[in-house]
Amino acid sequence: KERILHENFVSEYLRRVNYRYGDLQNDGYIFSHLGYHLTMAGMTQQFPEIYLDLGYIEANLKATGPVDLLSDYRKYSDQIWGRVDNMKMLYLTLKSFVELLVLK
Repeated sequence: KERILHENFVSEYLRRVNYRYGDLQNDGYIFSHLGYHLTMAGMTQQFPEIYLDLGYIEANLKATGPVDLLSDYRKYSDQIWGRVDNMKMLYLTLKSFVELLVLK
């Protein structure tokens, strides 16, 4: 029952923006809690599609700054990157990019 509630919650957010993740609105909640709801909904296959989407990355950074996004990359690394070496390299590149934004 709880899984279905989380699934409906996430699906409604994504449906509203027609699955264009960069169009998610900063409502003060979704960017900081999306990973939790994806996990609780059993929708872990969505992590790479969302968290590697450049539009989502930009929207998330504008909404929350780099700390939340980097925290999610660490916390949900297996779901986002899997265990594939080239994905780990992409992660390190994105992480460096986001950290570079902090220095500006």
